Amino acid sequence: MTIITLCVISFYFYLDSNREYYYNNDGSKCLTVWRRIGGKCYIIPTKYEKIYSPKSDYILTSNLNTLTFIFNDPSSYLVVLNNGGLETQVYSKYKKIKYYSAADNEHFFSLYCDGGQYKKNVDYINVDLREGQVIANGEPK
Repeated sequence: MTIITLCVISFYFYLDSNREYYYNNDGSKCLTVWRRIGGKCYIIPTKYEKIYSPKSDYILTSNLNTLTFIFNDPSSYLVVLNNGGLETQVYSKYKKIKYYSAADNEHFFSLYCDGGQYKKNVDYINVDLREGQVIANGEPK
């Protein structure tokens, strides 16, 4: 009985600790995407490897949402657009995070896009959590 319990607990921790790391163009900035059991996803604007949930500087959203991240905003903020429109909470204590809801997407696109495409100097990552697809500067990851 003890071996079965240990196997179940180990499998749970394996599933719950699975993370993906995505880097900006020059590799100087990292996003950790941590899909948790229960339908929640933590997105941390640094490489995060701890086994417990972060206490500050993270974004909490649904595993079904889509978000776009801009790394090189002139204000030095990490810019986040909630494309999917699902509930998203931003907890920012030390990192500067500028958040745009789905209702603000016109303003977001007026700043970072030109003619329906991201401007050439924009360093971005689009994360579709539902489909598990990531596009960084026009290239699938």
